[in-house]
Amino acid sequence: MSVALIGTLLAFPLYFDWVREPANTLLANPFTGGQAWAADVVSDALWAGQWPDPTDQAGFPLVRTARFLAWPVLLAATLLRPLLSANAVVHLASWLGPVLGGVALVRLLRALVPDARPLGLAVGGLLFSLSPVTLGAALSGQVENTQLWVLPALLLLTWRAPERPATWPLVPLAWAGGAL
Repeated sequence: MSVALIGTLLAFPLYFDWVREPANTLLANPFTGGQAWAADVVSDALWAGQWPDPTDQAGFPLVRTARFLAWPVLLAATLLRPLLSANAVVHLASWLGPVLGGVALVRLLRALVPDARPLGLAVGGLLFSLSPVTLGAALSGQVENTQLWVLPALLLLTWRAPERPATWPLVPLAWAGGAL
């Protein structure tokens, strides 16, 4: 829990302008607008009962077929559509994705090393979640590269599967879903 709070607070200054005006502001980078557009397109299609991928709506003025990235974010935007704009979901994902990654890593390390010291776990989770590569991806709008929680969560599920034989069929399904 401390990793989530500290990570969120440390990342806050990077997102201050967006937090101040979430509906009107895009982070100043080349990808966020495209990610918000993708979230809108996927959301519109899924709410209409259609499968959006691949799309031929990308590449204006030239027609180009494209595939979508960052499916966890796109699906979250679809589910949260009545409450939040696609823009808000994309920004929250780029802000909270690394923080959730730190929390997932701490949980994985606790499972692997039960007697690990809390301070070491917290420092490791923060270094993982707030690494320069991750923050660079977040600030450049590469939402798909900020979803650090996926790999530690999949490894944790795999590690705990032998303890719970009923979850064995979920492991390959989770890894297939994580590849999205």
